Amino acid sequence: MRGYVYAQNGELEHAETEMREALRMLAAKRASLYSSQVTVELADVLHRRGSSEEAAALLEDVLGGLSPSGARCTRQPRTGCSASSPRTPARPSGPRSTTYAR
Repeated sequence: MRGYVYAQNGELEHAETEMREALRMLAAKRASLYSSQVTVELADVLHRRGSSEEAAALLEDVLGGLSPSGARCTRQPRTGCSASSPRTPARPSGPRSTTYAR
């Protein structure tokens, strides 16, 4: 929480330190949901401090290699992912029609 407050106040160095400590504590407790939230906030701080590549790597880890279709992906170095199951369109192609019951 302190890291978030520091980030909101523009104290990015303190924010980074606090968020990294929070991640260590959360990892020890195996609190993955909260770890993901802190990681996203840390990525924002890192990006704002000019460490965009590290921020992007953290976000890739949080996303867990999911593809847009929801299929799990096999991580490929520097090229994204390749779907481990066939990709299906997220939306049907063509005009949309909706039928309502009366």
